[in-house]
Amino acid sequence: MRIQYLTHRIHNNIYLTPSQTASAPQVTFKPDRYHYYYTLVLFDPNAVGGNRIHWLVINIPGNDIHQGEVLFSYDGPHPPKGTGIHHYCFVLLLQLAGRMILPRPPFSTRYLSMKQLYKALRSPLFLVDRQYFTSSYP
Repeated sequence: MRIQYLTHRIHNNIYLTPSQTASAPQVTFKPDRYHYYYTLVLFDPNAVGGNRIHWLVINIPGNDIHQGEVLFSYDGPHPPKGTGIHHYCFVLLLQLAGRMILPRPPFSTRYLSMKQLYKALRSPLFLVDRQYFTSSYP
């Protein structure tokens, strides 16, 4: 998976300021199989209110993220002052059961543990790739 913000490419443990990550990055990956669907999640496990989902896109066909269904639009990192370093984690998941059909929005908050998120999506998911970066209040 390749994650490119305007001026920086993500690699594990790179430090970026909130202003460097204000706009959604370009995410590309080589799909294992083109007829499968994928899920992309960006989350902050260090958020003050608990694990916070910053971006969630499901039903990504092949590697075209723009064709996926956005459940949570991109919300760039903005760690509160005095909370130290936060880790922002991207995970790319293969949807083993194919396209997800959700009868209603499965959640109303961005504060979900990953276990709660997986349960709400009601689909078997397989980790394909993960990357993270760190950020803090400037």
